[in-house]
Amino acid sequence: MNKHLKNTLVLSSLLLSMHALARIELSHVDGYDGAEGESVWKDVKADSVPSSLITRSTVDNPALSYSQLFPKSFLQESDFAVCFQDCKNKDSVKVRSGLVESKDNDSLEQANVYFWLKRYFSFLDNRFDFKPAHHLKVMTNRSIKDPSAGKQMKNNAFFNPADITLSFLPASNSIFFNVLKGKINRSGYDASVISHEASHFFFNHLFPNSINYEISGLNEGFADYIAHLHLNNPKVGLVMMRGKALRDASSLVDGQGVLKAYAPKLEAHDLGERMSMLLWKTREQTNNPEEFDRMVVDSIKSMSQNPFATAHSFKTEMMKRIPSVISSDKTNAVNTLWEIVLPGAEKKATDLSFLSKPSTGNSYLGFKISQTVPKRFADEMGVDVFNDMGFSFIREVKLENEQTAMLMAAEDDTITRPYWYVMDNKSGNILGVYGIDKKPVTDAAELESIKTLTSQVSSQNETIADFIQKTRMFADLAQGKGDLTSGYKVSKMEVIPDSLSFNGEPTAIDRVEISLKRKLLASIIGIPGIDKVVVYTADMNIPALPFVNSKRVIGFKLVLGNGTTTEMILNKYGKQQN
Repeated sequence: MNKHLKNTLVLSSLLLSMHALARIELSHVDGYDGAEGESVWKDVKADSVPSSLITRSTVDNPALSYSQLFPKSFLQESDFAVCFQDCKNKDSVKVRSGLVESKDNDSLEQANVYFWLKRYFSFLDNRFDFKPAHHLKVMTNRSIKDPSAGKQMKNNAFFNPADITLSFLPASNSIFFNVLKGKINRSGYDASVISHEASHFFFNHLFPNSINYEISGLNEGFADYIAHLHLNNPKVGLVMMRGKALRDASSLVDGQGVLKAYAPKLEAHDLGERMSMLLWKTREQTNNPEEFDRMVVDSIKSMSQNPFATAHSFKTEMMKRIPSVISSDKTNAVNTLWEIVLPGAEKKATDLSFLSKPSTGNSYLGFKISQTVPKRFADEMGVDVFNDMGFSFIREVKLENEQTAMLMAAEDDTITRPYWYVMDNKSGNILGVYGIDKKPVTDAAELESIKTLTSQVSSQNETIADFIQKTRMFADLAQGKGDLTSGYKVSKMEVIPDSLSFNGEPTAIDRVEISLKRKLLASIIGIPGIDKVVVYTADMNIPALPFVNSKRVIGFKLVLGNGTTTEMILNKYGKQQN
């Protein structure tokens, strides 16, 4: 027989034998409802699951087993692949005669994430007719070092839209953690956490280009809500938290007994807990729950057309739709619930008088910020090794309805791009962006290009306060006092004459380089290793800034032992002209 033909027949036979296994059997964590309560977890070791919650199921054979994209990943479908760690190492699972062997915690977690994601995407397809536009790379027991602390990140899971990845991190197994906080399981054991994180991927398809931070809270609430639907359970985290709910959408109050009501500038997960509760409680009053679920998705799609959407924009969209799925006798109760949890109406930029007034004035406050992270961390997180930005706060105009117009500029070495931002003072939401030509900026690409600048608008006061706090802290360090001296010892300090651009002109400065050694106790309790602090000083009259060697501190550079550096310099300061 021809050798080439023989090899072809052998290959064909192998392919046929692979596809003959139409189904596989695997172990996974099931019985999510039964995971609640301390009694279920009695005597169960850390990072383990009760045997009563582990079952075996038969599922369709992975559609793309051993494909070229991730050749070492058996648990792969057309829309996602589930790998052990970084998709470069050998998988933790073995497949023999259609049976996935789960011989240890790693293989159980990888099989469990695959099992629930396979169900999850089928659920999205059936309920919402959702087809992913991107392939999702999923990593279990992923090893990532926090560049600030230099330690492995644990007890978490996250979706990264930058590189379309979903990561499940290891659980803490330290004695210190167990003594203070109790036992915890790895996130990849928990079907609700898996569904929650995958729902961020879903949300990213619905609303990829938001401006306001409140949409992060809506994203968290949406992710919880879809997980609730998928598992028909209003609680998240029962397996990861070993019988206790991380968040509970069935309760009107939070863990501290406080009513889950909206407040400006809530942390994203706190706002999300309120949004998911509001949706779950409303769903209970509808006569067509599945239609209500589709309304939630449609509302997010609709509001995504407004890049300045807020939590109240979502309320506006939902209030248009809810009456069609509830009976008249429940309307008042539902409306009251929404008004209690999310009071008030969506705000708009109504006072545009600043556009017709003169906007002359020198930049009164400008910063240059740069950051470098280790290449490994940048590769793992899908971010750039080096990032820098320059921005200036130029002019501020008080408007009606507790709104402020702020003229800000994004700057680099070659161009300055000024924009007017209208901000709601109470919530910190951006209500509109206008070019110097007085026209509203609506182009998605342009808004994306100034997103970093936009993030500084609502956090202006925090940025300035943080800068002043750090300059004072590092000034104290240079003088051998302050909080940092409890964790670090100055091993060397050197003053080097230098220059930088200030208000567009070369300006003489001193660069005070402070080399540090971390004290033993600081190392034991995990305080980040700082190798060096550089303090920039200049002969200037800026009252809020501290002195070092009779000169004002106008900037600093922080160098960590793992190569991470952060630099922030005040490079513009002047009186505002009216």
